[in-house]
Amino acid sequence: MSRKQYPDDELIDFAERAIEYEVRMLVHDAASLHELRPDGYLGGGMPDHKWDAVLEAWLVHLRLLDDFLEKGQSHHGAAIARDWHDLWRSDGFLDEDVRDAVNDQLMHLSWRRLRWTEDTRPPWEHRFVEITDACCKELIRFFGEVRPALQPVFETPRRFAQSWLDTRKPPRP
Repeated sequence: MSRKQYPDDELIDFAERAIEYEVRMLVHDAASLHELRPDGYLGGGMPDHKWDAVLEAWLVHLRLLDDFLEKGQSHHGAAIARDWHDLWRSDGFLDEDVRDAVNDQLMHLSWRRLRWTEDTRPPWEHRFVEITDACCKELIRFFGEVRPALQPVFETPRRFAQSWLDTRKPPRP
């Protein structure tokens, strides 16, 4: 079954609404986590439920963007990078152990979901910066490879990704 081809106006509209949002939120969440825990250590948990929510949001945005960049085929109608660039190829940016742990953490109430303890640590511990860097670098590669006619729509998410790589913060308004 061949993949639906979307007209440019739909690709542009979706990128402005959804892709920009995911990248913006990823960078904001990563910057907040980096400010709270510059070394990425999660021992003892987060200070309160609001910080737990920031951590989970960061994981959600990572997973969505990894799916977007890596998937060769869409699942359940999800947008993928190949909708904008049909020759796009990527292995994603999440290591398999991180991806599996993120999936177990976020999908419904998985029996494989772990309770993180001092002896059992999440694979993203001490790696907020490294993992967010990998995501932003792969996004920037994608933004640079789409057709020139579609590149302007990715200027804001590109700015957010580059700002993270340069400053560990979102861009200034």
